Amino acid sequence: MLQSKTISLPSSMSVAERISEVKKQLQEWLASVQPPFRYSTDALRLKKHERVGREHIYEYEILYRNAASPEETSLIEKAD
Repeated sequence: MLQSKTISLPSSMSVAERISEVKKQLQEWLASVQPPFRYSTDALRLKKHERVGREHIYEYEILYRNAASPEETSLIEKAD
């Protein structure tokens, strides 16, 4: 199963501020996921970014290298 995280940030933030905040939130999230995120074998990707009104919405997902389904495995192979 893929795990995902959605982060919404105001458009009033500069690009540098948004990058910093996204990084902070992703690090906190990755530290809390179960099973633990393995930097050597797992992948994180930005699935979607959109601007809605006055917000930027970022959707990230974790792709596990030991994926159970063929769909997940094919996604990982494409990312390599």
